[in-house]
Amino acid sequence: MEKIDQKNMWLEHKRIESKEGIPEEPVEIFYLFRHDPPIYDPEMDEKMKEHGFSGEKNYGGAQFKKFEIPEIPEKNLPQKNKLQNLSKSSKSKIIIPGVETDNIYQENGHETQEELTARAKFEGGIDEIKERKNLNYLTNLIKEKNFKPIMLVGPRTRHLFTYNSVVNALEKQGVDIDEPILSHTDKLTDINSHWLPLMEVAEELNIQDPWGTVKDPNFHEEMNKRGIETMEEIKERIKNYLIILERWWKKQNNLGKTNQESKPIFIGFTSDFEQRALIKLMGIEKINGVDTNYFKSDSGSYISVEVAKNGTAKIYYQSPNNEKHELLGEVADFQKTLK
Repeated sequence: MEKIDQKNMWLEHKRIESKEGIPEEPVEIFYLFRHDPPIYDPEMDEKMKEHGFSGEKNYGGAQFKKFEIPEIPEKNLPQKNKLQNLSKSSKSKIIIPGVETDNIYQENGHETQEELTARAKFEGGIDEIKERKNLNYLTNLIKEKNFKPIMLVGPRTRHLFTYNSVVNALEKQGVDIDEPILSHTDKLTDINSHWLPLMEVAEELNIQDPWGTVKDPNFHEEMNKRGIETMEEIKERIKNYLIILERWWKKQNNLGKTNQESKPIFIGFTSDFEQRALIKLMGIEKINGVDTNYFKSDSGSYISVEVAKNGTAKIYYQSPNNEKHELLGEVADFQKTLK
């Protein structure tokens, strides 16, 4: 992704000055990591071609080849029945072409490594980023600023693999996360539709870009009829995600389950649709002259929102090879954005 032109962006986005104009240390932070560059099995490309699309034409940021997945500790694998029920929409159910998944994922217990591997063929492995300069700031927050990391992972396999890689990298930098709070959540599901239904919709509507049906507001009504999210619904979902996390932390404090001196840093692993939604939720409609719906972040990048005690919130973007995060905008009343 091109470096963000902050000067031009400020001309297009009306900045809301912080209360009193005095910067304050953040007391809570929300991170959204985009997954690392995805790798899919060649069989996925063949399924795309059946509907007139292809990985080369429609998914330029991905690779299509045989790959191996990392060994995930059982405690970090999702529960089978939770996977099947992550969303009420049947569009988001697990799809492994040629395999009947309903019976598998109605069972109890954790998903097995073999089942994870089968799913990853169509939900993505990752081309793991080896050097993550953008973790330096996060490391300092956890080690030096007394932030308690709470990890949240979207249901797609590429989200879990990226979480696994980032946690390993943080540990190498001396971050103590022996028992991170980890939760698999549908609030970070990417789109509430598998890619296969999107291909079918795009083929039916004669649309060249299947993902454009989600980004383009002109398709909102049509997609709504089909029960598939567009950016409008994803933005609402991300707002609810932030609200739930704040309520959860407050409840933990009230029950005495957290160190009163520690501050929450919610670290989510998801896709670029949620990143766009978070940016829009913070009132930023354009970046470098382009509608935020079409903002393309780097794989492995993050969007973060740092909320100060006075309610001021700043939103940042940081690519994996950048040691400094870039300020995108600021709002004076974070809670107002959640109403």
